[in-house]
Amino acid sequence: MEDKRTSENDIHSVQSLLFGEHNEHITAAVRKEARAIVTEVITEALDDRQKIDASLVTTIAPLMEKAISKSIESNKASIIDSLYPVLGGLVRKSVAVFFNSFLAKLNYLIEHSLTIKGLRWRIEAWRQGVEFSDYVLKQSLVYRVESVMLIHRPSGTLLCDAQVENSQCNDPVLMSAMLSAINDFMADSFNSQQDVVLESIAAENITLIITCTPHAILAGAVSGTVPKELTYLLQQTLDTIHGNFTDALASFKGDTSAFEQVKPELESCVIAELQPEQASSKAHWLVVTLLIATTLVFGNKAFNTWQQSTLVTAIEALPVPPGVVVQQLEWHEDKLYINYLRDPAAIEFSDWLNSHLASQNPLSEKLLSKQYDPAQLMLIETPFISLAPELINQKVAHLLADTQLTYVIENQNLKLNGTIDRFTFANSMERLKLLPSLSNIDTNDVQVTGVALKNEEKQRLMLDKMLTSLALSSIDFATKSAELTAEMQLVLSELAKQLTSINTLSNSLGVKLGIILTGYSDSTGSKALNLELSQQRASNVKAALILRNVPSDLLFAIGVGELPLTQISNASRKVLVSSITLASSEE
Repeated sequence: MEDKRTSENDIHSVQSLLFGEHNEHITAAVRKEARAIVTEVITEALDDRQKIDASLVTTIAPLMEKAISKSIESNKASIIDSLYPVLGGLVRKSVAVFFNSFLAKLNYLIEHSLTIKGLRWRIEAWRQGVEFSDYVLKQSLVYRVESVMLIHRPSGTLLCDAQVENSQCNDPVLMSAMLSAINDFMADSFNSQQDVVLESIAAENITLIITCTPHAILAGAVSGTVPKELTYLLQQTLDTIHGNFTDALASFKGDTSAFEQVKPELESCVIAELQPEQASSKAHWLVVTLLIATTLVFGNKAFNTWQQSTLVTAIEALPVPPGVVVQQLEWHEDKLYINYLRDPAAIEFSDWLNSHLASQNPLSEKLLSKQYDPAQLMLIETPFISLAPELINQKVAHLLADTQLTYVIENQNLKLNGTIDRFTFANSMERLKLLPSLSNIDTNDVQVTGVALKNEEKQRLMLDKMLTSLALSSIDFATKSAELTAEMQLVLSELAKQLTSINTLSNSLGVKLGIILTGYSDSTGSKALNLELSQQRASNVKAALILRNVPSDLLFAIGVGELPLTQISNASRKVLVSSITLASSEE
């Protein structure tokens, strides 16, 4: 064991003397010759690495992109100067091809805009759902590629060609030679230091479209109007051929057999676009007839809509009388539905409207000019209490018509003056207090005459008071419901007692009353359902009162439908109670 350790120590000592303690001698020697060694093997090493896993391109590509970007940023001016001769020619060529095609199509468009054919095309464009200009341009693209020739650019030799049957170009070899001669002539005439290649040559019936690459020319002989897409197709085909035969074109010595393989590419450029067959005149007249009929139908509908809208506008412009609020005007199936609110003291809506139609003013003339028919109107009235000052004055005048009292209304204060008997005074005061817009009634200047009220007079006053209190009664319902809840049953029990007392008192006075149960609904849902719901609510209340011994001949249930007031929708689902006098012993 000791001999083995001694031997290992000796070997380590020799290595240290030869290579250094940390191999610094051999490292220094390799670094000294590293450049020469790497230079000899780097090309083969990179090629071998690329063949193994293609990682070389993946690694170098980002570095090259960054280097190119940085170089462009640093040398923009010099790069632009270098690329301008190449890109400038391509841009000019593209622009020239576009404008030539555009001008040709524009001339064709103007030529056919105001002709019979143009009108026919307009109808066809409308039928197909395309713009007229697009349709005309489509019709103008009528052409055929007669021949396509691939020519070796330096020598002018015809490498390959493809022709359509019965082509107008009978000798492609002669055409290629003439094209080369023309290019040489242009170069000599203008002392050009570079090769000159014409972009197109136009004859009477044939246009020669020419595209080129450094080693080849692709020329297409076209009859008719040349679309710009055809030039792009020829250039794309030539670029493909040039990419596949770069070496063969660069080393061409006169043998054209290698270029027979490009014939399918050339044949793909031999295309044509023919004008479609004209439709029969009957088909065109059918289209015109349908167009006219459609125009008349829609025109009549538009006129009726405009007429209805004008009538609505005219009615809305009329001055609305006090106590009337027009809520909605809506046409439905040739009927104008008018929803409005009206105070019982206000003028009838139909009378107000007819009076304006009969009057001589611009508004009435406007209505009459639209052939106004009263049968078209469907009036839907909802009663309400108006606070309009004109109606308050009218209501007070009506209540005091049978008295000798005078009055003045100022700021909702009613001041009475005059002489009145005690019974009439008490009755009038009870009725005046029901007017909601009067905040105060001043009777200091009223002189009340007569003796104390008799028993019958007291009973009549009591009946009037009870009827006044009854008018404030209502039964509220839930949305879309006519069901009587337990809480509503308690209200109905109290109402039944009140009605029984009123009936007893009115019978003793010889007054026959009628109690009106008016059902309402809110404006949600259809009008028909709301009318049915309001009637069901009134009928349910009547049935519940009859069960509580209220005489059935005293009660009248009426459903009036919806009360279209969105701001009080919660208060419109109810049954209101009111009374009317059917007969009296005084009569």
